[in-house]
Amino acid sequence: MLSQPRLKEILQLLLQPTVHSAADLAQRFDVTVRTIRSDIQALNRLMQGASINLKRGKGYELEIRDQATFEDWKHQALSPDWTLSLDSMEDRQRYLLSILLMHPEWQDPDDLADMIYVSRNTIQSYLRSIRNLVSRYELVFESRGQQGVRISGPEEKRRQCLSEEVLDRNLTDYVTGFSPLEKRLFEHTDLSALSGILYSCLQESCLTCSDYALKNLVLHTAMMLERIRAGGVLPSHETETLPAEVETAAQTLCRTLEQKEHISICPAEQNSLALHIALNTRFSGISEREDLRTAITRMLDRIAAVWHFDLRNDPVLQKDLYNHLFSIFKARRSEQHHLNPLLNTIRSSFPLAYDISLDAVNHVFQTVRLSEDEIGYISLHIGAAVERCYSGQMIPAKVFLVCGSGMATSRMLEARLKSYFQSKLEILGSLSYQQYLALSETELTSADFFITTVPLPDRGIPFVEVEFSLTRDNAENVARMLSPAQAQFQGPCHFFQEDLFVRFDTPVTKEQVLDELCTRLIQAGISEPGLRESVEQREAISHTNLNDIFAIPHPMAPEAARTRAAVAILDHPVPWNDSGTTVQIVFLLAFCKGEQKSIERLYDFLLEIVQSVSLQQSILKAETFEEFRQLCLRP
Repeated sequence: MLSQPRLKEILQLLLQPTVHSAADLAQRFDVTVRTIRSDIQALNRLMQGASINLKRGKGYELEIRDQATFEDWKHQALSPDWTLSLDSMEDRQRYLLSILLMHPEWQDPDDLADMIYVSRNTIQSYLRSIRNLVSRYELVFESRGQQGVRISGPEEKRRQCLSEEVLDRNLTDYVTGFSPLEKRLFEHTDLSALSGILYSCLQESCLTCSDYALKNLVLHTAMMLERIRAGGVLPSHETETLPAEVETAAQTLCRTLEQKEHISICPAEQNSLALHIALNTRFSGISEREDLRTAITRMLDRIAAVWHFDLRNDPVLQKDLYNHLFSIFKARRSEQHHLNPLLNTIRSSFPLAYDISLDAVNHVFQTVRLSEDEIGYISLHIGAAVERCYSGQMIPAKVFLVCGSGMATSRMLEARLKSYFQSKLEILGSLSYQQYLALSETELTSADFFITTVPLPDRGIPFVEVEFSLTRDNAENVARMLSPAQAQFQGPCHFFQEDLFVRFDTPVTKEQVLDELCTRLIQAGISEPGLRESVEQREAISHTNLNDIFAIPHPMAPEAARTRAAVAILDHPVPWNDSGTTVQIVFLLAFCKGEQKSIERLYDFLLEIVQSVSLQQSILKAETFEEFRQLCLRP
């Protein structure tokens, strides 16, 4: 379990019969003797079946007490799966932050520099960045001469900072295993065994959750165990009444861990664990709230009136929206905020669903505003319902979906598949990664193939791996599983016209681009004079760039005589949002009420641009509208 390359190299040296002094090792690795001593101490803390001893006048020697135990440990310790990548500045700073958060004692900056292989000047730059970062969590970065540096502050804030700033929730890898950084952070905890214990406790209490939520719970529980061992215990707080099955699961889990880990888990830690179980699982005890029912009715009325998508008779959407809004406000009462790791993907892959949801949510929730993270998940449910409105009949090819990130993403993937392959697919069900592993042979062979968002081990049934947004390439790969003929997708030419095309060959501002495009749409008789103000209102709510090259500004709601896109191509990138992201392709969209199909087709083409670097490059090369049409638009 050696996450630092230097520790592995020291162990490999000590496996040889040669004795090495601290000075020899320090010179070999270009670090201080003090750092070598710290490394030896770290190795001894982790090592099983052996220890490294200092022989006076000679140096360090490996003494093996239990050969079988040591060999098992050595096999794991030298595995490449435990090696941390510290190639980028972000990786090094994240690892440095993890050390300071997990170890509250004073740390010598020189030792920290040696740990992450940077100079003394660079370590000071990293520490300044960390000082600014932790202040947002009510934590204090302390620096005292000879003592060194440390982070102090409330235990709950320390854990929140660890969760949000250190853990990397890349979905594909996140749900199927544990990263070297996670293993390093929780080096005294068997994460795989903990995952099994948690899964069993949830099953016994009839609680279900996505693979993503299960991983969240595993890491939260591992963090609790590590912090208890380090003496960092949560203070007592007023407890919230939770469903009985949640309390039972938390109690069972705590008693099991106390026996296994030989620790004591106080009531405050158990209450915190119960709350996280409630926030990450689905359970039957959801109470009825008339205010949420009313809010959902008003949202769907708004979508029908403004966007002309009538989703009011979709019982699946009604249920999903209620459960999701209930979870949002449940988390808010507990002062919990879950970041949405899918937000950027949702915004770029489902811009229409996101815009519809943003408009409806802001119309209904004016007193209590929902965050973009929360709206992102809502837009998946709305987008799936929009797709269902236009899906056709089920067909013979039988498939299971495997989706590790929860109900919202599996609903969206299912709806996208039905929209693309309405006469070709029969979806037997949606599974988590854990449920896929538990399928019997009979259940496996009931499917022709599997469509999955996470890597799957081969169990004899073919599968195709896709993104939950179902990109063009993904759809074509699914089509190949069904038929040798590839699915064909058409580009919407009629949304573009010559007088709505402009190329800027000199530097301009975002405001100048918007002014020009709005003016052209108004002069063409497509939009009303209030277009520019409405576009500005939409930009103030949430940025409209889909990536670092392409933006789609638009008014708050459909208001045009015809659905059109005014195009600006920029020789010089222009900053488009507060974070400084620049763009060079701008499509200002004007929607016509009642043209649902046209709006969907236009957004499908925008999505194709986002997913195709070659198409983006073709657009950038277009000097005139005719070149734009020939290079980019298909009839």
